[in-house]
Amino acid sequence: MAGDLEGAQKAQDAIAVLQSAFKYGNPNTIIKKAVELLGYPVGKCRAPFNYVPEEGLEAIRKILKDNAELGLC
Repeated sequence: MAGDLEGAQKAQDAIAVLQSAFKYGNPNTIIKKAVELLGYPVGKCRAPFNYVPEEGLEAIRKILKDNAELGLC
């Protein structure tokens, strides 16, 4: 709304990368796990949507690391 198209695209690109991890579980679970890994105690999703395989955790960690290096989180 402010006309910052470059900033908006940067934010969208950061979100799109996290969306690629949705293949490892329920999107709510992936988001909550990412927020938890950032240090916020948000708790787990209810079963059966509370599981993220190790491969998914590694993907989320990499996404967060890459975004941190870009100054996005």
